[in-house]
Amino acid sequence: MLIPKFSCRQDAQNIYIIAKIPHVKISDLQVIVDDRHFSLCVKPYLLSLTFSHSLHSNEEREVVKYDVETEEIQVVVPKETPGTEFLNLDMVTNLLTPKDKGLIEELGMDETIAEDKIVEDHSGGPYYGFNDEFCGFFTPLDDEATEIVDIPKPDAPVSPDGSAEKNDRVQQRIDDENNNFNFEHYAMNFILPEEFHEATHFKPFWAALAKLQEKKQKAAPKPAPKKPLIVEVDDEDPMEVEQPSSSTTATTTTTTSNNTAGDINDLIQFSEEEFHVLKDLPKKTYLVVNKQKVAHSLLDILLAYTYDHRTTLGTPTPESGWTISKLSATLSWLHSFESTEELLVSFMRRSLCFPLYRNWELSLRCVSDVVKILQCGRKAILRALLSVKWIFGRTEWKYLLCKLYIDPYLVWLQGTDTTDAYWATVATALKKQKKSLSKENIGINLAEVESWAKEHEHELYEEEVDPLESERPQKM
Repeated sequence: MLIPKFSCRQDAQNIYIIAKIPHVKISDLQVIVDDRHFSLCVKPYLLSLTFSHSLHSNEEREVVKYDVETEEIQVVVPKETPGTEFLNLDMVTNLLTPKDKGLIEELGMDETIAEDKIVEDHSGGPYYGFNDEFCGFFTPLDDEATEIVDIPKPDAPVSPDGSAEKNDRVQQRIDDENNNFNFEHYAMNFILPEEFHEATHFKPFWAALAKLQEKKQKAAPKPAPKKPLIVEVDDEDPMEVEQPSSSTTATTTTTTSNNTAGDINDLIQFSEEEFHVLKDLPKKTYLVVNKQKVAHSLLDILLAYTYDHRTTLGTPTPESGWTISKLSATLSWLHSFESTEELLVSFMRRSLCFPLYRNWELSLRCVSDVVKILQCGRKAILRALLSVKWIFGRTEWKYLLCKLYIDPYLVWLQGTDTTDAYWATVATALKKQKKSLSKENIGINLAEVESWAKEHEHELYEEEVDPLESERPQKM
């Protein structure tokens, strides 16, 4: 049976399910409502959805309308408890995922997660990928692993705690970045920023959405001040502050999230192709052990994506897969970040060492881009990751990174583990960390290179400078 393209919306009393079902015999239509479950069946389509709250099963109150011109059917189902705010109505994969196992589902999450892990025994190998769920993934690929990641021997055995090997790999990555920093390339981009003027001033899809979001937040009435529930925290990563549990968030932030981001979510509509990608993702639930670490890796991937999106003016090139994977230490070195500062330093270094345009201000613009995407909520994040998946799917070997990272993130983001309000908090933390970022703390002598570039500005403009004969700072 086929899953039709569908959408859902709500008001205080009802849930509205709209599905496109062309060329069907409406008299054969069957609609079943059972607690949180909704099913619509008419050959060759079957739509089975599970909602966050209960529906009211009463055929007399259910309304079914079919539009012959648009070939869309609308089913109106009353809520069991009027006024209840249903969650994730725009999250396709989540609605299609069965959730009728109750406690058994919670206890069985590890079994669900285990489906993505390699079956062979790799007890001495490192774990990596989304939520550290993979081990031995690259072993069957042998030499082809170098086409996917930069880290040498990614499945080499490690000690029980793995700390020594992790430190060695971090140093290997830093050494690789140092060796690939080209001071002439950086100097040229520093003196001649007009070469990427279009990229710097490009307006991506999230720019207008973020501006609208900001206006809505300013116009929204301010809540009455409450007694703080969290003690003052000094010198800590803002993302390390404990977030409310998913159940608490669902009851305390849903209204705020939907009210402030409702118009934004309405403006972000998935295309036909994106919808089919979402509906075909694995129907599963992830038990994330360390949400902060998982969020850090996601930010790292988004930073790399925004650089490519901006420098290609929104039109991916055959090099886009290489660019995104190269700029992300998560994707190229299977690295997990401990703090927001660490991931920002990593991105800034890699964006100044590897891609075509290597400019501090351009890279900072990408950080601001990610802040705006996060502020726009999960649908904007999903749209960005769907673009990454599309790019990797058309890049030799890089498509395997989708299994390691992109697909799990697409599924996880649609669940109840995070909300738009959570990602707004992450955006605030990232924006705060960006303000404290300086050229002095990334481990590259940019000040000396820029000073040298200013002294040889005329020669750089004329492209006559000979770096071998000119006094210049050392590479690092």
